[in-house]
Amino acid sequence: MNLLRALALVGAAAVMMCTAPMAGTPSTSANPAPARSAGAYLGVQAGDVSSGGAVVHNVAPGSPADSSRIQAGDIITAVNGHPVSDAAALQRAIATMAPHSTVSLTIYRNETALTVEVTLGTVPAF
Repeated sequence: MNLLRALALVGAAAVMMCTAPMAGTPSTSANPAPARSAGAYLGVQAGDVSSGGAVVHNVAPGSPADSSRIQAGDIITAVNGHPVSDAAALQRAIATMAPHSTVSLTIYRNETALTVEVTLGTVPAF
């Protein structure tokens, strides 16, 4: 039996969807070994902001977020113009994107609104 899993760092926007057999289940043609499907990857750990949005706690070195100069402390409030209410909403928004697609993030840094273009990557292997 396959189990659909979403893997993410706590409150992270790095998302990977894959199907994998339950532990201890042998691999068969009806139950293939896990194949990692490449999900879209931003490369941040984020938490909730009480006024709305997702505050970036960490940026993975070498990630798409890092390449786009997103910084810890930035507050992401929208993805492609769609409001982000919290870290889970950011995670869901990134999960709907294709790897290598470009997204527009509205962020607040030091009380200044900025628009940052980010080309998403694929979730790194574990």
